[in-house]
Amino acid sequence: MSDQTTVLVVDDNRSAADALGIVLRRNNYVAEVAYDGVSALSRLRAGGVDVVLTDLRMEPMDGIELLRQPGPCPRRPRSSSSRALAP
Repeated sequence: MSDQTTVLVVDDNRSAADALGIVLRRNNYVAEVAYDGVSALSRLRAGGVDVVLTDLRMEPMDGIELLRQPGPCPRRPRSSSSRALAP
């Protein structure tokens, strides 16, 4: 079992998701990236995620819908959401 915190970054903007993943890894987090809500939900159900950082506006499943899914993982991770600054 790792003492490191595992963070799942969820964003359909691949550049933003990848950049945040790099920053997290450089700061000693285990960072995993998903580019849509459906992939993120699959990863959450596998377990082991401590924190979720998600975009709000994604298709087909947005960040709010992702976080509202019943029982995506045995232990509910902490979560935060963001909205892209670009229009």
